[in-house]
Amino acid sequence: MSTETRPITAEEAVSRYGDERWELVDGEIRLMTPAGFNHGLVVGAIYRSVDAHNREVRPGHVVTGEPGFYLSRNPDTVRAPDVAFVTKVRLAAAGQYGLFFPGPPDLAVEFISPDDRSKAIDEKTRCWLEHGTREVWLVNPFSRTVTL
Repeated sequence: MSTETRPITAEEAVSRYGDERWELVDGEIRLMTPAGFNHGLVVGAIYRSVDAHNREVRPGHVVTGEPGFYLSRNPDTVRAPDVAFVTKVRLAAAGQYGLFFPGPPDLAVEFISPDDRSKAIDEKTRCWLEHGTREVWLVNPFSRTVTL
């Protein structure tokens, strides 16, 4: 007897997992461990740098706190970068939206933690780019590098 699981929707994920850290990839939930203190320090520094530039030229909005972005529906994919940027034009085109932004960010910044596997990092980067994110930054605080 086989057990078949059906993809869950973003709405079901919110209902089941609430405020836990998670992402949804093709309807499959991916729980994430809580972010560490160093993660918060680095993400805060990156946010401040990107936001400072954004305030000078005002092309859009910078967000942090792992906001969710719908990358696809049926099955649903919702990814949550550490820091993201969305242009004003895309925000205006999106109009009213619910809990998650309907589409990819223009920039997704991902923090690499010590337990991240390179295969998972590559898969996440590919996912962002295949769904229309224009630029992905991978921040490695241990090697003190940012890979674009």
